[in-house]
Amino acid sequence: LERAISPGFSLFAEAPVRFINPDINDNTGGMGDINFGFKGSLYHSCNQFLTAQLRVYAPTGDADRGLGTGHASLEPGVLYLGRVNDRLITQGEFRVWIPLSDSQVAGRGNFAGTILRAGFGGGYDLVNLDTHSQRRRLTSTFETVAWYITDGLAFGGADNPVVLDADNDTIVNLKTGLRYSAGRQSIASSYGFAVTGDRWYSDIMRLEYRYAF
Repeated sequence: LERAISPGFSLFAEAPVRFINPDINDNTGGMGDINFGFKGSLYHSCNQFLTAQLRVYAPTGDADRGLGTGHASLEPGVLYLGRVNDRLITQGEFRVWIPLSDSQVAGRGNFAGTILRAGFGGGYDLVNLDTHSQRRRLTSTFETVAWYITDGLAFGGADNPVVLDADNDTIVNLKTGLRYSAGRQSIASSYGFAVTGDRWYSDIMRLEYRYAF
């Protein structure tokens, strides 16, 4: 949920539900880490928007089942949106994820670490059926996201279940999908996969429903 308090300021909150299929642990699902924060406009014109964002993560997900991180975090960031023409938009982001407490597993070490995140993506309208009274479009979406882990620990894979040093690990994902918009509503589906040896997951599917008011 996101609510604009003024033309240049909004508040938001997210309550995710996750379903995961780990290599070692049992399949599971449930509430993830709730997050909330605000966005504020730094610059805007007819076709470009630059926005500051601060997001706070609360450890509401069960970390023992892989549904949460087990620690609170802050994530300041800068977001960009640019409209190239009436069919193509581009988006970019830079964020810094900062843990506020340790995250230990079975009393072993501090797994939490600061992570830099950068992303670039956009959307192109394949079909534009806009009328004077309603917006109707089918949009192809693409996204590239990269994470750089400055410090922290990680577990090895199924063949190497040991604690590993995650310092300086780099993860890059590619995602693509489709979004259909009709008036105030839209529905989107996307698929993502890792292109680096270091990764959060092998594959991910996402389904999203959005209502603007």
